[in-house]
Amino acid sequence: MVPAPAPRTAVTAAPARAWRPVPAPAADAGAVAVVGLAGRYPGAADLDAFWDLLASGRTPVREVPAERWDWRTARTRGGGYARWGCFLDGIDAFEPALFRIGPRDAALMDPQERLFLEVAREAFETAGYARHTLAGTHGGPRVGVFAGVTANSHLLAQRDARAAGADNPEYAVTAAASVANRVSHAFDLSGPSLTVDTMCSSSLTALHLACRALLDDEADLALAGGVNLYLHPDRFAGLCALGMPSRGDRTRAFGAGGDGFVPGEGAGAVVLKRLDRARADGDTVHAVIRATGLNHGGGTGGYTVPNPRAQAALIEATLRRAGTDPWTVGYVEAHGTGTELGDPVELRALALAFEEAGRAGPVRVGSVKSNIGHGEAAAGIAGLTKAILQLRHRQLVPTLHAERLNPKLGLEGTALRVQTSAEPWTVPDGPRRAAVSSFGAGGANAHVVLEEYLEEPSGTADPAPYRGAVPVPGPVLVPLSAPDPDRLRTVARNLARVAGDFALADIAYTLHTGRDRFAHRAAVVARDEAGLRAALLALADGTAHPALVTDAGQDGADPDARAWVAGGDCPAPAGGRRVPLPVTPFARERCAPPDATTSPLPLTDTVHTPASRTVTARLGAASRWVADHVVDGQPLLPGAFHPELVHEALLSADENPYRTVIHDLLWPRPAAGLPMEVRTELGEPDERGARRFTTAVGDTVVAQGRTEPAASPAGPVRPLLVYRPDDLDTHLGDAEPGPFYEAFAAHGFAYGPLYRTVLRAVVHGEEVTAELRLPEGEDPDGRHVLHPALFDGACQTAARLLLADGPGAPRPGCGRSPSTGSPSTHPSPAGSTSTRDASGTTNAPASTSSTCG
Repeated sequence: MVPAPAPRTAVTAAPARAWRPVPAPAADAGAVAVVGLAGRYPGAADLDAFWDLLASGRTPVREVPAERWDWRTARTRGGGYARWGCFLDGIDAFEPALFRIGPRDAALMDPQERLFLEVAREAFETAGYARHTLAGTHGGPRVGVFAGVTANSHLLAQRDARAAGADNPEYAVTAAASVANRVSHAFDLSGPSLTVDTMCSSSLTALHLACRALLDDEADLALAGGVNLYLHPDRFAGLCALGMPSRGDRTRAFGAGGDGFVPGEGAGAVVLKRLDRARADGDTVHAVIRATGLNHGGGTGGYTVPNPRAQAALIEATLRRAGTDPWTVGYVEAHGTGTELGDPVELRALALAFEEAGRAGPVRVGSVKSNIGHGEAAAGIAGLTKAILQLRHRQLVPTLHAERLNPKLGLEGTALRVQTSAEPWTVPDGPRRAAVSSFGAGGANAHVVLEEYLEEPSGTADPAPYRGAVPVPGPVLVPLSAPDPDRLRTVARNLARVAGDFALADIAYTLHTGRDRFAHRAAVVARDEAGLRAALLALADGTAHPALVTDAGQDGADPDARAWVAGGDCPAPAGGRRVPLPVTPFARERCAPPDATTSPLPLTDTVHTPASRTVTARLGAASRWVADHVVDGQPLLPGAFHPELVHEALLSADENPYRTVIHDLLWPRPAAGLPMEVRTELGEPDERGARRFTTAVGDTVVAQGRTEPAASPAGPVRPLLVYRPDDLDTHLGDAEPGPFYEAFAAHGFAYGPLYRTVLRAVVHGEEVTAELRLPEGEDPDGRHVLHPALFDGACQTAARLLLADGPGAPRPGCGRSPSTGSPSTHPSPAGSTSTRDASGTTNAPASTSSTCG
């Protein structure tokens, strides 16, 4: 239960404990301004969409996209249990020419480099800075780049591509350092450039280093952020080996039932400048960073075990360094990974820190991970961006899946309250303040204290933060440019949408200093925002307007406007400041590694690798696969075992068993006696991709058939068996499992625990309905494509009607059709059962089903 918020008088009361903030000689000393920001997060192509996602309480969680990898195949290969995540779309799309990169280099670059380049460009444009104003070789400012990067799975993906014959020898030069260095190179920046890896705290650590570079006068401007993409299933496998991801599709930060995080992707960046310089230079300030801090948890009970006292010490020290009253911090964007024990540890640290600081009133706590998953290196910048957006909109957004709180949080008697609903963010006096925490799995902690920037004294009406220029008399030349005509029209339309939000002089100044001079240009000579908007819409629609100049020879046009259209040069505006205008859109060009054209061998031109595969299963003297399946007193290997060996043979041949159909599956002979060695051989594919297969024990063939690619090899997998768990109770009523297996026992079938997968079954005329479930603890990660015990349970269900006449009735045989006694030709499509939810409904007409019992 969440304690009720304390009255406002308690929030503003003097602290109970002594508080000695570090004295500040001036209000702006040690403060850093956020003058630009950009980001791309799951379900949100820009920060406007990101805010909509947060404010509406949505999450874009989904299964691993097919274009990344097939999570079913990866899981079967031992790639871990995780199948849910929050993913970005279009990570293979890029515009190489915009960054002066060749197509081949762009195709082989780590997609994280490409993505961070795009986000960096957007962040610089929102800050009002273009490449020609940043270039260090042309006397520009010292601009530092600090990027948080943890994952490097691009190396694995490119290694696999090269092993398959791709012509990509350059892949080995991929390095995390390139994420920062590529930005510095592309924008000709001369300040510090480094990539940071402190695990999950990487991007907030990068932010701290950027702030220190500014305050120590090592840089005049800095870009800080992080990026995270999942490009290879081994990344998921590693997380699962540590038990970090949730087994479900939710990150329950501070919520009951939290079992880990949903992996997430994203990229974000902020442009930073010392606050005093930002004020002097006329930058738009989105938020003020009052203090940052780092520490380490030291030795704990385990490498990934957090230290709450170290976290509390960091938070307390950062609050002191901020030089602000801690009781004015109204919101904390917490790390919040959604684990039963980790979340209480973090909130205990927060409670300790604010108790030491004398914070008595309600401190709202939330986590962006409940929306977009855990972005690892991008998690800190995502949390910081969420905090800045809440400051901008003066609204608190909900943390999802925490309506029922984790009962171990222990919030009673503390100032903390989990924010589970959207509400206005009101304060009695002064600016709104927030803090952001980011804690690395290895113990590296980072914390930030920030506040909203108020140009006007507090207590006034809602300020217009982007309107600050003194009106300029006379018409104003507004220069526009883009790489192509279509984007020039898009730029005009986007700018028309916000023309009324900014002063005319500010728009002109920002476009002049904060955009590159592209080949396609136009100009508007406007006297007010209404005239500007009308001319911009005319440009977007391809029509004429008296204030619009699109031709250098246009009669009667302003000479400066014609000069801009002709050569991309015009006088700088007489007044104005930088404001966050819509950014230049990117062209989307697919960047993929080149196809294989040469052999990696010194003499050979082409290579043919045999596509046939043989897999072997060695079953010991006590193997449950045989010992739990006894017919007439003799342990037998069930026929349901053999399709799974075929699936594993397909996997070894780099074919997807979930997109393959098994036809004409026959069981000529039973397999008896332990120990035994079961061998499945997959033949070479024919021109259609079909293969023959045989399974043998010694020299005895015990199964055979053929495989074919599914009719629709692309798109979602659509199994032929459709589970209807919601209908089970309706169909099954009060059915009990006992009579089901008693009937089989009466006919000589003795099933051990492994094969007792039918929980309930009931006969409806010529149809049998059953609920199937694997034994507790069996295949917890769902690695089997078609678990033999579940398949055998389906066969048992199909055979149930044949046992209705008592012990003297004919018995179903292994692989024999009950109606004719001839070998069965029952097709078994791979993927027709789902081991990820080992329960379901099987409806099988007895006259057409075969049994593998």
